[in-house]
Amino acid sequence: MGLGEQAPTGTGAFPPLVIPSAAVPDPLAAADPLAARDAASAADEAVRSPDEDGRAPDADGAAGPHVTPAVATAASERPRWPGRAALVCAVIAVAALVAALALVAGREFGGATLVAWAAIAASVAAILGGLLAILGRWGRGPGIAALVLGVLANPYLLLKLFELVGGP
Repeated sequence: MGLGEQAPTGTGAFPPLVIPSAAVPDPLAAADPLAARDAASAADEAVRSPDEDGRAPDADGAAGPHVTPAVATAASERPRWPGRAALVCAVIAVAALVAALALVAGREFGGATLVAWAAIAASVAAILGGLLAILGRWGRGPGIAALVLGVLANPYLLLKLFELVGGP
């Protein structure tokens, strides 16, 4: 059976199977990434014909720079909310740390302990969310900021850092 031919289907209720030539992988393309890129570019050129000035039409038909629609929309389709949510957790951790320090200054040790635990929980959520955003490429900038703020706003980590720097 050659490419583009119908496979025998019998008398079942399923439609005939057609294998397009573009769906069959090229064994040499996996060995050479540039060949795979050139093949994808050639397939894109076959679908979209350029105008007289060499510029390919956009999705709405207007002539514009040659941009593959799948590549242009792939970055914009990534969700950004994990990085932003992690950054919000980091800001909450910083606010809770400041509130705990203010309560300690006012000699409210019970309330300061509770708020410090809330700061620890918020900073752990910020650190984990920041790592998730960085590794998943879901809002890397806010994810990096959340990771840094989460580490710096964690009262337990700050205590260990001050013990390390302060000596015995």
